[in-house]
Amino acid sequence: MAVQGWPSSLKWHQFRTIRQRPPGEDQNAQIQTDTRAPSRVEIEKDGAQLRLVGFEVQNVVVRAGSWVVQGTATPALLKHEQGHWDIAGLCAYEYYRNLEALRAPNRTALQAGANTAHQDMKQKANLLQAKYDRQTHHGGDTAAQVHWDRLIQDAIRHNYRALPAP
Repeated sequence: MAVQGWPSSLKWHQFRTIRQRPPGEDQNAQIQTDTRAPSRVEIEKDGAQLRLVGFEVQNVVVRAGSWVVQGTATPALLKHEQGHWDIAGLCAYEYYRNLEALRAPNRTALQAGANTAHQDMKQKANLLQAKYDRQTHHGGDTAAQVHWDRLIQDAIRHNYRALPAP
């Protein structure tokens, strides 16, 4: 398994129910995800280079940072939050493939490359998440939501293909 924890379908029990929106928030739900760097990795030679093998990337819902306002937990809102989760999962797969392709002449360079791949993935994921919310108006723009749903499902169907750069 390349990415542990995704794909999966979200359920409202993965979110904390809160009475009202936190100060400054204009949406009724929020999901926090975390794509974690592999904790156990093997290194093997690939010609004159080193590469990473025997690893998984873990993708998790951070319940402490995921919430829904009481009385607003609708199927449409959960579907929008599923889009956020799927974007995180697709970025996790892209990160996994980048780690698989990584080659370096020594362990220090391999570690630096892995760190860069993790930071690049986090940056892309954050930008995509913001674009998704901006374009769908947090799921309120039905046509934009349908567009994003199709984009995400197409990427999933095509072997978890990377989403376009934001």
